[in-house]
Amino acid sequence: MIRFDRRARRALMMGVSALATFSAAGAYARQAAEPEAALEEVVVTATKRETQLMTTPVAITAVTAATLEKQGITSALQLDKLVPNLKVQDQSTLGMGALQMSMRGIGNSNFTEQGDPNVGFHVDGVYMSRPQAAWNLLFDVDRVEVLRGPQGTLFGRNSTVGAINVIVSRPKLEEFSGKVEGQYGNYDDRMIRGAINIPVGDKIALRATAFAQKRDTYYDLHLDTRNGATPAQNPYLNLGDPASKSKGAGSVDHKAVRLSALFKPVEQGSILLTYENYQSKSPAAPLTVRGHEYEAWLSTPNLTDMTIESLRGEVKYEFAGAVEAKYTYGHTDYEHEMVIDLDSGVSRYRPSTAPGTDQQYFWDRPFHTISRSHELQLTSTYDSPVQWVLGYFNFKEDTERNLWIDLPLVADGLIDFWQPSRVAKSEAFYGTVDWDVTDQLKLKLGVRNSKDRKTDHGGSRYDAFPGDGAQARFGVPYYLVANGISDADYRSGRNTTYQGISRITGFPAAPGTAGAQIAAINGVTAAPFDRLFFNDHEWSNTDYSLTLSYEPNDKTYLYGTVATGYKSGTFQDTYFQARSYQVYTPVLDPEKLTSYEVGWKQRFELGGGPAQVAASAFYMDYKDKQEAILVDFGDQFCPYTFGDFDGDGFVESFVPGLGGVPIFSQTVFDPVTLRNNPTQQQIASCAQPLFDTPAMQNMTELVPINLASAGIGGIEVEFSWAPTPNDRFSGFVTTMLANEVEDIDTSRLPFILTDALACGDRQAGCAPITALKGNKLPFAPKLTANLSYSHDFHLASGATITPWAQVNYSSSYFLSLWNVDCYASIAAGGGQVCNNGDKQKAYATVDLSLRYAPGDKKWYAEAYGTNVTGETYATFNRRNGNDFVTGYAFNAPAFYGVRAGVYF
Repeated sequence: MIRFDRRARRALMMGVSALATFSAAGAYARQAAEPEAALEEVVVTATKRETQLMTTPVAITAVTAATLEKQGITSALQLDKLVPNLKVQDQSTLGMGALQMSMRGIGNSNFTEQGDPNVGFHVDGVYMSRPQAAWNLLFDVDRVEVLRGPQGTLFGRNSTVGAINVIVSRPKLEEFSGKVEGQYGNYDDRMIRGAINIPVGDKIALRATAFAQKRDTYYDLHLDTRNGATPAQNPYLNLGDPASKSKGAGSVDHKAVRLSALFKPVEQGSILLTYENYQSKSPAAPLTVRGHEYEAWLSTPNLTDMTIESLRGEVKYEFAGAVEAKYTYGHTDYEHEMVIDLDSGVSRYRPSTAPGTDQQYFWDRPFHTISRSHELQLTSTYDSPVQWVLGYFNFKEDTERNLWIDLPLVADGLIDFWQPSRVAKSEAFYGTVDWDVTDQLKLKLGVRNSKDRKTDHGGSRYDAFPGDGAQARFGVPYYLVANGISDADYRSGRNTTYQGISRITGFPAAPGTAGAQIAAINGVTAAPFDRLFFNDHEWSNTDYSLTLSYEPNDKTYLYGTVATGYKSGTFQDTYFQARSYQVYTPVLDPEKLTSYEVGWKQRFELGGGPAQVAASAFYMDYKDKQEAILVDFGDQFCPYTFGDFDGDGFVESFVPGLGGVPIFSQTVFDPVTLRNNPTQQQIASCAQPLFDTPAMQNMTELVPINLASAGIGGIEVEFSWAPTPNDRFSGFVTTMLANEVEDIDTSRLPFILTDALACGDRQAGCAPITALKGNKLPFAPKLTANLSYSHDFHLASGATITPWAQVNYSSSYFLSLWNVDCYASIAAGGGQVCNNGDKQKAYATVDLSLRYAPGDKKWYAEAYGTNVTGETYATFNRRNGNDFVTGYAFNAPAFYGVRAGVYF
């Protein structure tokens, strides 16, 4: 376990002591008379049973439908301003359309099909495996439960540090009702949504809901032709207008529909079926720079075509009033195609950088994932001081992906990935036992055994780079399809080497056909390298949780928990590292976390009205964090052709020879070292001038590794208070008392890594990954706070006018593990640079609304404003190769408008 330093340990103990003191004060205050107005009781299902929010032994925030509606929240991206120690970032530009969720400083940095989230995202208890699927709209939702701390004993998979469960509104028997709501705001923002509930007799109910929104981009977009090329020379520009306001980068165009049916044939059982379809054509927002947060120069349009289709089923039956059996089925079909201008012209803001030196384009074509989950759960319902839950969980995800990263205007080449089948399987048995030791003292024990398996069948990677000696070495041009490999053979993943790549002709488009010649890029013929992979890895783990809770009276609730968390291991493509003569297939160990938490929940009277507080102090020992590092490609790796082409466990040579010497000759390898190292003569080709050219040295590999450990701890306090029946305060305060990365275990690495982009223009250069000790985990501000206030003014007609205001504050935090703040730059005239690192300074945002509702509450009208002061802050950063300019994703500017709704 990571140890606190002396100051952090003392601060944490002071925090725990303060919680205990506050608890005693609350217990004394509750002896006063009960207030006239009561705060609403919220029922949650965090423990797989229905419990009251204030008597559930976990740090949990329940965001109700009323709160979502009041704040205009329609996606998970907006949840972090309501939940302590939750950060949700739009990583569409580099994260393949994903949302990144970080909780208590722990989050995922790999958004490919091999990366899994640390915060499990669920809809009606069904695990949504892809981080992209978290875009699914929050419309017609009963509540959102956000659980902090490891939740792996009960929730799906990979809930290392927390879980989010969206509970959608269910059909209601014997009730005809509905609602229609609309919104109009700046940037021509138009939104409409509605729901209708229809009973069919007294045993069946149907519910239909729909949502649609369009909004222009708030970015000032320009066509970027800095390299002298005319628009006609750009093969991507036939896909659309990069400067379009209504369809350009950062605009919104999405819609969704949900149909659900509830069938209750008998009192003891029910069947619930839900179909959901979400479609988005919202292009990814561009990366920009500080000082020009909402201005971008695009050489190609950003385009998105995303569909998430889900089918969920739930069957429940209670046997003899003793045991409830529940079967849950989930099927999610996720697909997207995406074109992104990765550089967005950020280098133009550094005059010393030659224009156009890092123009990159990313094309996902397609990214298709099908996931299925089955869960069977048995829950005791008889009257006994001992209650239990037993369950079985089975999950499978199959992903097909074909993408390339292209630099067509500057002759730098392209990289093409084709993964016809990457499969993840997970199986788990779990159980919990609740024992009421006394009426006040309760003990909960949870255990889960998980087995995970990931395979890659026939995945390949194709690299093509321009001249610099490549023509002389490989011929002009060199065709990998000389053997007449058919498209069917390529897709089968055996005895194949190349799928032909042709220039883009439209979007979306099918992958290129085998036999197509690699197009000349600005007259330079590309030299190709190909690799083919077969991987199959398994992991297993047993998680546990132990909770002791004490309820001295009906107002005070105390608990303490020790729990572990687990995220499956993974693997990455195979590399050959020339300097150590090693083949390296990064096989990442699972992430593991041990959490220690004490909590206090209190209800009492304050100033004549009800108040409630939920506080927790935690410390987490985090091991083997999976991190993706961009590594200098030319300096670290030799990208010549190699691969296990026939799946026999041997690395074969595809290119017959370089200088008459094969690169490999049936060389057996394991994940780290070659058992039969290639000879010096074979390796010498990797040191040829081809790999010392600037074009090669500017290429990077995304290499995943395990960090050794990290420790993070702090205090969270949530509160709500109704001093009068017409006034309501709510909010939270958090503080991080410990946040530190520990030593890196390099024994599993055949080389020492430095990030090729994170600090490439610092005079001191980039520190190796081993120098991260003492750095802070990203997205973990030392202090955050939220305060919300509303007041109801009652008119003589019975109508109500309610003004509402909310302030969110965050202290500074880092956007990456490198912790780069101000530094001395090597750029011409650079000097001290403070706007190009990965540190985000402290900021505060303000949201306002004013709502009118008549006495019968049948409709409402509201004026709103979010981020009314126009505060800007970075949510993500990415260096752009040899430009040494940081591109950032920023929060949205000020939004304002009106919305209205009708209920029937």
